[in-house]
Amino acid sequence: MIYFIVAILGLTLGSFVNALVYRLNARKSFLFVRSACPRCGRQLAVRDLVPLLSFLFLRGRCRYCRKKISWQYPLVEFAAAALLILVYRIYSPDIFAIFGYAVLALFLLVIFIYDYKHYLVLDSVVVPAIVFAGVFNYLRGFGMLPFLFAVVIGGGFFLLQYVISRGKWIGGGDIRLGVLAGAVLSWPGVLLGLLLAYVIGAAVAIPLLLSGKKVPGSAIPFGTFLTVGIFISMLWGEKIIAWYWGLLT
Repeated sequence: MIYFIVAILGLTLGSFVNALVYRLNARKSFLFVRSACPRCGRQLAVRDLVPLLSFLFLRGRCRYCRKKISWQYPLVEFAAAALLILVYRIYSPDIFAIFGYAVLALFLLVIFIYDYKHYLVLDSVVVPAIVFAGVFNYLRGFGMLPFLFAVVIGGGFFLLQYVISRGKWIGGGDIRLGVLAGAVLSWPGVLLGLLLAYVIGAAVAIPLLLSGKKVPGSAIPFGTFLTVGIFISMLWGEKIIAWYWGLLT
């Protein structure tokens, strides 16, 4: 029963994430503006906004203009539900940890979607996420020295690349996303998060290059890979690091 409740909450928050991503790009308020169809502009009723079910009942089309609804909406809703279930499963029964890591997971989901769609990491999302991660980890009793060291490593790693390439390899948003990686993962988890990001990025980029869908020098939204690396390390980092050390000893 509890997993059903968590799933419903996740679907609802996923719907909010979709609205937030759209309105951030359109520079609209996400608090005082009613949802509308992005194609025809018609305001949507409550029955049009039920996560997953509305998409299924409407067969993926707007009730009013009959234009197709992007698959992004149900996929993000499902992803948010899955993320919250994972967080609950791993950190239960620590309510404070569940709340904190669920919020961080949703921050990462927003960053992932926005960077995937628009090739941009927004300060308006990353900076609040950094602040939240810092406060959360402090209240969790994590040491400040490992935390600050991880922030310097995460941000400095991308800052160095930015300086060397004069901004050609990565953007300023990636530097701040590196700071977020350090703030979320602390030390040594930030190293795992960075490593996973590059492994995942290579696993995606190489097939695209070989298939001709991308050419050397093509822009790739690296923030999407880094958010996945952060999330994996956030949930399973301690076990992965312990497994690795076990192989060495």
